[in-house]
Amino acid sequence: MLTTIEENTEIMSLMIKNSENNWVVTVTKDKFYTCDEVIDAYIQGKKEGLEQIQKVALEKMIENIKKSGEFTTELLNFFHKEKFNPVSAYLKIISWNLYNVLITIPEEEYLSDRFLSIYEYISQFEEKNKNDFYKLEITITDTNNLNNKNIISDGYIFKHKMSIN
Repeated sequence: MLTTIEENTEIMSLMIKNSENNWVVTVTKDKFYTCDEVIDAYIQGKKEGLEQIQKVALEKMIENIKKSGEFTTELLNFFHKEKFNPVSAYLKIISWNLYNVLITIPEEEYLSDRFLSIYEYISQFEEKNKNDFYKLEITITDTNNLNNKNIISDGYIFKHKMSIN
């Protein structure tokens, strides 16, 4: 098996020299690569590319978690401004660029006709704040029969500190 560029070039030169054809080697030693070298370069490039993708995805995820916290605070402030009293807010990471916030409010407020206006605001809020690298979905539920273990098992692993300005 051919293992070095020099050996490959020398063997190719000998083969061509001894052939019936009038061929000349046009590839110099520094421009000729074996199949193994090409495969190794591909594997190394793929490895480095994956490492870069993971690094960028992690940086974006950290940035998006922070952004989700800021947007949740903004939503909670809006709820208070509209005279609603959110009890808690949880964050679920669906992917590096997709997040879901679950906001809980008392059942009486959740079932009131007045609460319907919140949905229009949330819809506009979600649309205004999305881009190719970030999308936030808002889910609202009442506190009736709410179970912390179920919330966690549904993937909501972060709980907002509820700092209302």
